[in-house]
Amino acid sequence: MCDLPGQAQQQGDSILKKIAVIGGGYVGLVVAMGFTHVGHSVVVSERDSDRVRRLRMGDPIIHEPRLRELLQTSLASDLVRFTTDNSAAVTGVDAVFLALPTPGQADGNVDVSSIYAALGDIVADLSDTSIVVTKSTVPVGENARIAAFLKGRGSNASVVSNPEFLQEGEAVDHFLKPDRIVIGSPDDYANQRVVELYASMPGERVVVSDTATAEIIKYASNAFLATKIAFINDIAQLCDTVGGDVVVVAQAMGMDDRIGGKFLHSGPGFGGACLPKDTSALSRISSSVGVRQMILEAVTEANFKHIAYVGTRVAGILGGLKNCTIGIFGVAFKAGTDDSRDSPAVTIIRQLTDGGATVKAFDPMATLPTDLLDRQVASWEEAVTDVDALVILTEWPEFAALDYSQVARLMRGSVVYDTRNVLEPTSIQSCGLTYVGMGRPPIDETRGVTTP
Repeated sequence: MCDLPGQAQQQGDSILKKIAVIGGGYVGLVVAMGFTHVGHSVVVSERDSDRVRRLRMGDPIIHEPRLRELLQTSLASDLVRFTTDNSAAVTGVDAVFLALPTPGQADGNVDVSSIYAALGDIVADLSDTSIVVTKSTVPVGENARIAAFLKGRGSNASVVSNPEFLQEGEAVDHFLKPDRIVIGSPDDYANQRVVELYASMPGERVVVSDTATAEIIKYASNAFLATKIAFINDIAQLCDTVGGDVVVVAQAMGMDDRIGGKFLHSGPGFGGACLPKDTSALSRISSSVGVRQMILEAVTEANFKHIAYVGTRVAGILGGLKNCTIGIFGVAFKAGTDDSRDSPAVTIIRQLTDGGATVKAFDPMATLPTDLLDRQVASWEEAVTDVDALVILTEWPEFAALDYSQVARLMRGSVVYDTRNVLEPTSIQSCGLTYVGMGRPPIDETRGVTTP
């Protein structure tokens, strides 16, 4: 971590004020709105013309707290505009942020083709003082390849790695109040200019490094979070077997400052667009240079097995899946987002239907993939009516706030399997339902943690 000259400059003195963001998805839109919120002028280029039309009307399309408000404020203040033309977007700007999808592939590699397609569009419009800032998560060494790509086409633009650490459901707040900002390139002047762009973020902590280090920080951070989740899920399975309470185990572990309580919440497995992809990618990148990441290989395998474990446990509770109807609360990979990419819930729903069960899934924001849409219902009441069991797969607060005596009246069976441990067991039991938690003992043995 270091302070560069100019880091403490106020917003009005910031060198970079005109920004282009290539990509109007989860990352690009949050980055753009974050920068407009602190006064910078931003143009967002997004190839989907219908998406651009809706964004111009103030519809962020994706669900993310505060995003709609910021978009509409930025439009009213004329601080943001949207285009489908990458070339036009970068004309006259000081920095170009790449926020394009880099999806994982079956072999663990990452598809970066969208980045190079965009670079091909804009390379002729970049000046020698332009800065290309990579927000997209790319393999270690990719920023150097991006620089070589630009150089080979006559551009002397600087390339800076600036990985995102946004948590869906809290992305706007995390961008505006970051726990750290990572910036990496061999160009000290370019690094300084990007640091200054973030100068108006309150209490910013900036880590400036070489490019490879910045790239690794992103992957290592997500892989470590995935490791914590996989670990506590393995402990939950142990608790299911021997009768311990994973909630108390995690609370007690989290009291140790060396461990910390974040990401020690058991559930149906980790998912989303980042943790599975980045964990596999880091393992694949390491293997390609002869450094085997044995822990990460185990984390990926443990997560696959844990997701399958949830479906198997449902079958065990019900004595089989055939002729059973199961209500599902949750499709999104986590609460606070409508993102169902690589969601454990989707995998578990497939497992249950493949096993012969009829599934009725409800989520307040997210939708199932097209081939499963006939399993999704429009209300929680429909999801629980005449079901043999209810399975909670996403920790939406709305699910914890329901009147479960009403749920009990609508259900045919009585089992509520709370894979997120968001419900209060005795309260559920008092409604005449049978509570089953993730890694929790029978109801009369459940204990809370005691603190001084």
